[in-house]
Amino acid sequence: MSIISSEIKLFRSTNSLGGAITVDEVVDGVLHNLFDKVTSDESAAGDTEYRCAYVQNTHGTITLEEAISYIAANTASTTTAIRIAVGTSAVGGIEQAIVDESTAPAGVTFVTAVDIANAIALGDIPAGSHRAIWFERVVDAGTLATPIDGITLTTRGSTV
Repeated sequence: MSIISSEIKLFRSTNSLGGAITVDEVVDGVLHNLFDKVTSDESAAGDTEYRCAYVQNTHGTITLEEAISYIAANTASTTTAIRIAVGTSAVGGIEQAIVDESTAPAGVTFVTAVDIANAIALGDIPAGSHRAIWFERVVDAGTLATPIDGITLTTRGSTV
């Protein structure tokens, strides 16, 4: 028996700014599901924002061992990018909260993580437990509107 991909889910943290895990799942293919829309002022001046979510193992009995996450496909725009970082809380813990979306979380190191070799290590995630991931969205000054500018986050591990 093994964990299937639909049993590894991404849930928002409180207001997506850290704190406790919520029941609000970040669902594939939904615009502005984690980050809000980039305004014309933000795209003109440039903007960096942060969000926190939790990777949760929803399987009933199996631990996701040596879990990793990486960005299998980054943004379509060449003037925007998403980087990720492992949260500072332990597996199953409550992540630090930030005061607003423009404040970087303390003690995390953001990486591009564009493939398995550069993935962030989440450790073992027991059945029903979770691990925090931070997302950093950077919009360069002068960025032009892009209709759909998302990423593909991949999380994997073993179940031996």
